[in-house]
Amino acid sequence: MRFFTFILFSLLLLFGVAVEGYGQTVTYTSNGTCDPNNPSYFIDGTCWTKGDDECGFPDYPFLNTTTCTVIINIYHEINLADLTIGGGDATIIRLNIYSTGSLNLSGDLNIDKGAFFRVFHYDGGKLNIEGSINIGTGTGNDLAEIRIGGNSNSGSGVYSNGLNFGNQSRLRIDPNGVLVIDGPTSFAANNIAIFNEGFFRTKSLVVEGKSSISNTGDGVIVIDENLELKGNAELVVTGSAEVEVGGNIVIPNNAGNCNNCPPLLSVQQNGAVRVCGPNSTYPPVDGKTISVDPEDPIRNYNPYYGGGACRILPVEYIYTEARFLKQTRSSEISWATAKEWESSHFEIERALEGIKFEKIGEVKSAGWSDNIIEYEFEDNNLPLTGGNLLYRLKQVDLNGKYNYSQVLSVRIPGVEYTQGVWRAYPNPTDGNALRINLMDASQYNQEPLTFRLIHPMIQTQPISVASENDMNEAMGDLSRRMPKGVFVVEIQWGQKVEHIKVLKQ
Repeated sequence: MRFFTFILFSLLLLFGVAVEGYGQTVTYTSNGTCDPNNPSYFIDGTCWTKGDDECGFPDYPFLNTTTCTVIINIYHEINLADLTIGGGDATIIRLNIYSTGSLNLSGDLNIDKGAFFRVFHYDGGKLNIEGSINIGTGTGNDLAEIRIGGNSNSGSGVYSNGLNFGNQSRLRIDPNGVLVIDGPTSFAANNIAIFNEGFFRTKSLVVEGKSSISNTGDGVIVIDENLELKGNAELVVTGSAEVEVGGNIVIPNNAGNCNNCPPLLSVQQNGAVRVCGPNSTYPPVDGKTISVDPEDPIRNYNPYYGGGACRILPVEYIYTEARFLKQTRSSEISWATAKEWESSHFEIERALEGIKFEKIGEVKSAGWSDNIIEYEFEDNNLPLTGGNLLYRLKQVDLNGKYNYSQVLSVRIPGVEYTQGVWRAYPNPTDGNALRINLMDASQYNQEPLTFRLIHPMIQTQPISVASENDMNEAMGDLSRRMPKGVFVVEIQWGQKVEHIKVLKQ
């Protein structure tokens, strides 16, 4: 019976996509003229620019029963209490949220029976819900669906504190779609289906009744705590999909007791289930309750991090490296990730001889990715005295949590202080025409130059240039900004440094 339900839902999914591709449409685009906190934003025509209208709809987005496809483009911030997508007649509402836009609900998102709600997020666009996503609200037996897609750049996604299902409800997450539920997810109604090819994260997951979850393609499901399968529920992991369980898998001994039922947990092809908790309880892998195809598909491991708390890391590093670049007298820190989940950015921290790590830079991360991504950061402000520098990466999640990489060590040679290789003129100066001239060509082999101006009241940031001429082009503007009195021009090249005192009158 559950197999029939799964096939039926797959056919309905295809039917839903076909319906979306045909029929009349109307388009609304936010124009930015309204206050983001306007409680009537979605029923105020002055907030929207209506495009092609084949349906004869009003000047504001129509969210009730309709046979037309309503497309809503959001480029601005919108803050509302609740939002309800009316159902009946296979209502299709498509919401596109772009990089400058966000829809923030302090209450719930309700999707009535008969409604097909599509949310596509792009380049940082977000749908934030402080309450819950409620799929299949209202009366009747019509199918209700929310479909999430777009891209996962810059933290794009749908974020909610809760997720609830009524009977005949469906959730689909497309490749690159992102859904994050901060609270637990539990459903026991009949004929519920989740199809995931993107990224789905929840605090815990309890599935029972005649319900199914299909994790396919490169889909990733992350469950921070326990996964519990009861009754005749079904979880299928196939393709290259993965399920990460931060706690335990719990399957009662009496689960799945029906004739001709497929296994509750089925792992196929290159799919994988990773379990962090040490106390999982489920029947043997016997082909009835649990069925597996790949070798070692259910991996139990306990990567404990501090205090014995197992946690799924939001990034998987391929390598982290650091090296000294003699030509530019800088350190290059490079790393690559195989996967990223909810990653906001990397902070680069440095310590000299192991004394107190300090942040020296930041690199934005991809957010969500199943592809190899390489990163680089160059530290151009090395101590002149040299020494053993330690580097580490602080990877920060979108929710503010963070993890540290391994510590990398780079040995930095000290510099040789010179005198008389360079000359500043005119000296004294009024700051308008200060130049630097090479006096001893035997000491300079056309290396890149890094220089800065140091005054008791102010100092400039180091500037790297390719030649003496480039340095002099920048010198005039910097010297004009120096206060009157004595300041120092510091010039670095190769493993050498020289300080030249200049008097500004």
